Amino acid sequence: MDEIEIPAHFLCPISLQLMRDPVTVCIGITYDRENIERWLFSCKNNTCPVTKQCLLDHGLTPNHTLRRLIQSWCTLNASLGVERIPTPKSPIDKTHCETPHRSKKVPREASQVPHKASIRCL
Repeated sequence: MDEIEIPAHFLCPISLQLMRDPVTVCIGITYDRENIERWLFSCKNNTCPVTKQCLLDHGLTPNHTLRRLIQSWCTLNASLGVERIPTPKSPIDKTHCETPHRSKKVPREASQVPHKASIRCL
């Protein structure tokens, strides 16, 4: 794949390699997830590697559009030896998971569910 010119917007600004799992930081720059996570969490940096702006929020938003474009480009160039990048699995947020024995019980009968007229706003 060294002879094939990869579109610049498909390259991670940190590694300069084709992004496998593009994610966007709070200021709008997109990186490959593995590289930006290493930058933020392993190296304990609080700045954007490109703009040097302070990143107050370390949340990473998947860039699905760019990922689809990269996958399409890989498919179009498969005859030249480019491998299609698999769709990454989203990381599981443990705060949203509950074990079955700790989950709240759901009323089984409709009569146990409060009528919406009896519910008031707080």
